Amino acid sequence: MSIKSTIEQYGILILDGGVGSEVERRGFEVKDKLWSAKALAERPELLEQVHYDYFKAGADVGITATYQASLAGFTENGYSAADAEKYIRRAVQIVKSARDRLYNELSREEKSVRPYPLVVGSLGPYAAYFADGSEYVGYSEKIGSEEFRVFHKSRIEWLLSEGVDALVIETTPSAREPLAVLDYLKKEHPDVPVWVSFNARSKDRVSDGEPIKDAAKAIDGYEQVEAIGVNCVEPKYVSSLISEIKSVTDKEIVVYPNVGLHYDEDSVRWKWKHISAEENEREKTFSVRAKQWHEEGANLIGGCCNSTPDDIRAIAAWARK
Repeated sequence: MSIKSTIEQYGILILDGGVGSEVERRGFEVKDKLWSAKALAERPELLEQVHYDYFKAGADVGITATYQASLAGFTENGYSAADAEKYIRRAVQIVKSARDRLYNELSREEKSVRPYPLVVGSLGPYAAYFADGSEYVGYSEKIGSEEFRVFHKSRIEWLLSEGVDALVIETTPSAREPLAVLDYLKKEHPDVPVWVSFNARSKDRVSDGEPIKDAAKAIDGYEQVEAIGVNCVEPKYVSSLISEIKSVTDKEIVVYPNVGLHYDEDSVRWKWKHISAEENEREKTFSVRAKQWHEEGANLIGGCCNSTPDDIRAIAAWARK
């Protein structure tokens, strides 16, 4: 079942939440150039439990922990090419195992109100390989289409051969990278559903400063792109970004922001902004906003960094009705 047909049947697809931040919250050290991909090698059972908990909370989509997993990333951190392939393939196997374990536990009634969850392969941006926050500030103009293609090719092939239902080009700071990846997919895997999710630091521009309206329009013509949106953005920008994207495309809108963080370039870390006591009721606020985003046109909704299974459970509470 494709992303489009699933939404047509159920009205909304609930995505999972932050995986890297959640394994860190559960005690695994992710301060590493491989970030959550390190857990693929060292704590696969913890990753599987996190994916299971998101499915249990109500997620219809499990995204593989391959955001920062790549052939180049693994080999430059002391792993072999064979290890890189094994762990990227393992990422898919882990999500499938968690998905099937949960689905087998559901009652017939529970299965009737939710789709068989999709497994989506994460193509984190080339910037994630640098591990310096480039995805939140933009790329050097020196990085070209061929460099993007070479970087992503092996990961794409391994994810697809393990049977993911779709791919997501996510947290991309500009249109240049998804355009290069989509050109490759159009040629080699034209039937694979894809969604593209930009990172943005304002209400109308992606991270490198390009208007998101222009970035969305640039990829709108690719038939296999089923949804366009944003992720790991501050929630306060989401409504405006939805409006900007909707003005140039009829494709589904996907949003999975963080829970109120901003990227600090000086410390190269995500930080909490000062928020009011009312806004600090994070789970309630996040789910209420998520309902608003759905009413504004987003039909794929979840969470990114520092969101938890409780956030996804709160979304499912109104979405299942």
